[in-house]
Amino acid sequence: MKTLANLVAVAALAAVIAFWGWRWLGPSPEPIVRKPVDDVAAALGVSPPFGASQTPAAGVPAVSPTPAAGEVRVLGVLAEADGRGRALLRFPDGSARLAAVGEALGAAGTLAAVHPDGVTLRGATGERRIPLRQPAAAQPLAPAASCVPAGYRGPVVRLNAELVAGMIQQPHSLGAIVEAKDGALVLRDDSGFGGMLGLRKGDRMTQANGIALRAPEDLVVALLRPLAANQPVRVAGLRGSERQELLLVNAAACR
Repeated sequence: MKTLANLVAVAALAAVIAFWGWRWLGPSPEPIVRKPVDDVAAALGVSPPFGASQTPAAGVPAVSPTPAAGEVRVLGVLAEADGRGRALLRFPDGSARLAAVGEALGAAGTLAAVHPDGVTLRGATGERRIPLRQPAAAQPLAPAASCVPAGYRGPVVRLNAELVAGMIQQPHSLGAIVEAKDGALVLRDDSGFGGMLGLRKGDRMTQANGIALRAPEDLVVALLRPLAANQPVRVAGLRGSERQELLLVNAAACR
C-alpha cells in the first residue's frame, strides 16, 4: 500500500513539473487577431445563405459598385414618411448594400421610395415595386394589430426572415455591430445593420422585450431568435440622455 501511495505521489509531482515547465519554457501562444468588419451589410451579402464566402485578402468584403440588373431582393427596410427611408438590398451578383432613397444602384436603377412592405426602383424602363415579403408565404399573415402593440408610436422596422436567419448563423458578426460597455450594448458604426435600424454611432441598447442586453451574443437570444419565430421585439435604449424605443418585426408575419 505504501509503495502504491509513493507511485501516485511521484506521478502527481511529475505532472506538476511538466505543466509548469511547459508554461515557463514552452513557446509563447500566438495571439488571435480579430479583423474588424467595416461593412456588416456587405459581410452578410457575401456570406451564406446570401452568397458565396468570398472575401479579398485584406479581409474586407467586396461590394460591387454597379450591381447587375436582374432580380433584387429586399432584406429589410426602415420606412419613413413620404416614401423616405433606407433599405438593405441583395443583388444578383451576391452583394448587399444599405441604400437610402435617391441613391443610384448601377444597372438596377435608383432607389425611388421605401415602403413598409417593400421598395420602388426607378430605371430606364420606368418604376418597379419589389416586395419585402415573398409572394408565397409558408404561413398565413397575422393581422397588423398583432404586430404593433397598442399605443406604440415609435419607429417600426420590418426585416426579411432571410436576413434574420443569416445573422443567427453568423453570431461572430454581431461584435462588429455593437460592443459591451457599462452594462449595455453600444453601436460601433451606423453605416451597416445598425444604420438600417435607424440607430446612430454611440446609441446604447439596454433591453429587448425586457431582457437585459449586456453582450453582443445576447442579441441572438433576445432579438434574432424571437424574430425568427415571428415574434415582435421591442428594443429600448438611450441616445445620449434621451430614451429611445424601436420595434422590430418579421416581415413574413407582419403587414
